[in-house]
Amino acid sequence: MSNHPLLLSDAAKVLHIGPKILRKVLRDRGVLGRLNDLPRRDLIDKGIFAIEQRSFRKGRTDANPGIETTYYVTLVTAYGMTWLQEVVDGHRGQEAVDAAH
Repeated sequence: MSNHPLLLSDAAKVLHIGPKILRKVLRDRGVLGRLNDLPRRDLIDKGIFAIEQRSFRKGRTDANPGIETTYYVTLVTAYGMTWLQEVVDGHRGQEAVDAAH
């Protein structure tokens, strides 16, 4: 695996789970914020996740520079992929238990 962090949606592909399901699992476990999908600070400090600030311009035309909007994205580190695999495996195990009942 690359040492470059992956977007959460790309990490979901590697783990063979849908990105919406992964985000829901992480929100339900308190890993991601419910409003912004940003990870808890302690998980960033442990090197599991990283955040990256990005920006884009809205309403840009030849005559108007538009408005710059800044946002943050959640990234999963190589170390975080191992941690995330365990979370996903636990989720799949719980799904199997739930399906059996």
